Amino acid sequence: MRFFIKIMILPLLTVALSGCVTALPERPFHAEVVANRPDTLKAGYRAINSGGARQAVKTRAELGIEAFRQGYFDEAADLLDRAILDVETIWGHDRDSQKARSIWYAEGQKTFKGEPHERAMIYYYRGLVFLLTGDPENARACFRAAQYQDAFGQVDNPATSIRSDMATFYYLEAWASMMMGDRQSAVLPIRQLQQLRPDFMPPSPDKTVLVLVEVGHGPIKQAGGENGTVLTYAPGNTPSIVAMSVSDTYLQQGDNLYQQADVHSRRQVEALLRKKASYKQGWQTTGDLLTGAGMTGMAASQEIKDEDDRRKAFWASAGVTFLGVLASGASESIDPKADTRAIHNLPGIIWLGGSSLPDPTLSIRTDSYYSRNHSIHLNSIRPELSTTLPFQAKPYSIAYSYVPDLRTIHQTQTFIARQP
Repeated sequence: MRFFIKIMILPLLTVALSGCVTALPERPFHAEVVANRPDTLKAGYRAINSGGARQAVKTRAELGIEAFRQGYFDEAADLLDRAILDVETIWGHDRDSQKARSIWYAEGQKTFKGEPHERAMIYYYRGLVFLLTGDPENARACFRAAQYQDAFGQVDNPATSIRSDMATFYYLEAWASMMMGDRQSAVLPIRQLQQLRPDFMPPSPDKTVLVLVEVGHGPIKQAGGENGTVLTYAPGNTPSIVAMSVSDTYLQQGDNLYQQADVHSRRQVEALLRKKASYKQGWQTTGDLLTGAGMTGMAASQEIKDEDDRRKAFWASAGVTFLGVLASGASESIDPKADTRAIHNLPGIIWLGGSSLPDPTLSIRTDSYYSRNHSIHLNSIRPELSTTLPFQAKPYSIAYSYVPDLRTIHQTQTFIARQP
């Protein structure tokens, strides 16, 4: 009899509790495409191919950021555009978009879309690439989109109540408007910036050199809570800096990405993850109760003298046992673990400001025991402006550097070094 029950139950369990995830179609870069890419980026292209579609946003964004920092703007634009296209599919109705909202798939098995601060930073870098290729209008649109993505960490529907709290994006939106000659459109982001950070100096149309300095490493994702369902953050390795200035002005600390991630950019699906854990426990408890009751009933049915009644009682109890096994299996198919995959080359802190000098010298002062100054000479890029801008744009320049660690400041990454 037990053998017969197993034969009945196992096929049903296979259908009802299947936890396999169908592989998504991959869009690899062909070998000849990779062969024609810069040598310093080839490993990243191979990582995109090996990572598959579920990792595409992560691997493309990481390589897009690296291409930007090395000054390969065409490659950066292509990679970041692809990452943005994948990010925006989360709002579609395709099967994978629905899967991202489902409680029946492990977080780590879903297609990576990033947390609000990560998605916002993808748009931020795309906006910088637009600025560096002479298109401040599209750059401004990207900085606005970055605000929208960041707002998902604070409101359920940014379309009706958008409120980003990243000063960097407001500053850059206003600066891009000023550089394209649309000073009227700079009024709103400046007002939002001053409401958010009253002490933050807004951009000036006379400071046509944008200075951006990224420091340290971004926040580290961790799975917290009793069942590993809550996404938490630890600060990345970021040097402590007291002040930063260029030749004619002090830079301002725009945003600390760890604080953004920890305080505001909590993923909307965290509530869903907690619900998953609750469902898992509920299904398990129900399964245990039903299985126990069914097994007890099956044993008790053997004491019934009338053969017909005994058979009916046995099969009724067997049905209860079957439901209990299904419920327990359903519990096992719910995986509530938080997704700790991350875009690993985001900075820890963004500093920015305006300058009137085309090639400023950056000075960094730390608060270490042996407090000292570090200096970096920045060569700015002055892009050729797009001829399709609707306003009378003014020439501008951008000086950028990425300082991952002050101990190796001589290796500071700057795309300026490889410009002709």
